[in-house]
Amino acid sequence: MTLEEALEYLKDKYPDKEIIVQKQGKSIYKLIADIEPTRDHPGWSEVVSFIFDSEPHYHKKTTEVYTVLKGELELHVDGKVIQMVEGDSHLIPPGQIHYGKSKDPKKGALIACRMTPGWSREDHVTHSVP
Repeated sequence: MTLEEALEYLKDKYPDKEIIVQKQGKSIYKLIADIEPTRDHPGWSEVVSFIFDSEPHYHKKTTEVYTVLKGELELHVDGKVIQMVEGDSHLIPPGQIHYGKSKDPKKGALIACRMTPGWSREDHVTHSVP
């Protein structure tokens, strides 16, 4: 699925949800549909996201569970690489530096991500990896 197709997929599947486009420079690396936003229930939130090549980050308090819905994801967690395929899930506790790369960067990997407590900008810390 191309970037344009991924954006249309999310808009069609979740027409009443906010779609967030994350960029690094001129490159788009993640499309996010905010399915269950933190503002509706601070104890948890859930997004559906197409990941092409996300940025390394960690969360101070939030635990995330990534579940691959379509495609294949190479999940990097604290220097380890986890190969994920459709149906696989992985729990990421607070403090673990993580990011994802689609095995096919032109198609992206579609994931669901559930966060406990709900995602907040203050809890999300961008981190560089050598």
